[in-house]
Order: sequence, then structure tokens, then C-alpha cells
Amino acid sequence: MIEEINAANTREKIRLDKVFSITSFADLVANHMTDFTDGSIEQTCISDGAGLNITLEGLLIADLDSGDFLF
Repeated sequence: MIEEINAANTREKIRLDKVFSITSFADLVANHMTDFTDGSIEQTCISDGAGLNITLEGLLIADLDSGDFLF
């Protein structure tokens, strides 16, 4: 779980370049991201489809863009 990422900070990046099942931001959003709420905390889950999951606490898909990731 990643709890303190600031989507507005252009120097913070989530590295997905070694996750070969995720090829681009469009692929990430279309096939690997899900928003959910746990109690009152909004979260986004990134799944590689093979059991690796990353949860971004306090962020929704709409808060993120391609500049937040390295592919």
C-alpha cells in the first residue's frame, strides 16, 4: 500500500517499467485499475493480473495521469 503519494508532485513516480503486463497509461487505466472505498478512505488498486497488487490510499483513478508513472 502506498499511503502518501502526491499526484500533483511531478517528481513522485510509481515505477511500473518492470511490470510487463502493463504497457502504457491507457492499458493501466483500461485493464489494471479499480477505484474503491474502504470505510471513508478512497483508494485505487493496481493489479498486474498475476497476483501483484498496489493500493494507492487517498487517490482515485481520476486523480492520476500518465506523468505519475514510469512505464
